Amino acid sequence: MRGFRGLQPKGTRATHPLDLHLTLRFLGPLSPEAISRVEAAAESVAGLPPAPLCIDRLGHFGRAGVLWAGPSVPSAALLELVARLEESLGAAGLPAETRPFRAHITLARKVRRSPPLAWGVPVPWLGRELVLAAGYQGQVPRYRVRRSVLLTGPLGGRLGCPPVEGTARSGPGAASSEV
Repeated sequence: MRGFRGLQPKGTRATHPLDLHLTLRFLGPLSPEAISRVEAAAESVAGLPPAPLCIDRLGHFGRAGVLWAGPSVPSAALLELVARLEESLGAAGLPAETRPFRAHITLARKVRRSPPLAWGVPVPWLGRELVLAAGYQGQVPRYRVRRSVLLTGPLGGRLGCPPVEGTARSGPGAASSEV
């Protein structure tokens, strides 16, 4: 995401551009049989609409040493997607997620201290697909797509970000829709 490049603190490890993603649910290691059930659960959300987001804040997960960006208010479409996915994963026999959902895109790891969390122009983003990815330690890029499911439902609600008071709709990432 072009608008996030200068936010990385010195001495940290930036997320490879091909690894940038918004995590809906971390699953951890799975057996081949469980992967088949997860793939079927992912297919069950294909009829939902794409999820518009306004990436407008930075955060820091101190214990994990992660600098992240995300929406201050997740869209209704994103929350519906997460709820339906959780429901499908539960029906597939996976244990329920106990942590609250926090929409975020990991920008950097090994961030020891919370950097200044100043933000510039919000970045509009439209999530058009759900991806089941497997992570491989020590490889760059780290993630490999196992299954991709397009979100094909009709778009509803507002797309993009509300105007920032006193600014024009320009700047790093202002018109970006890449992840």
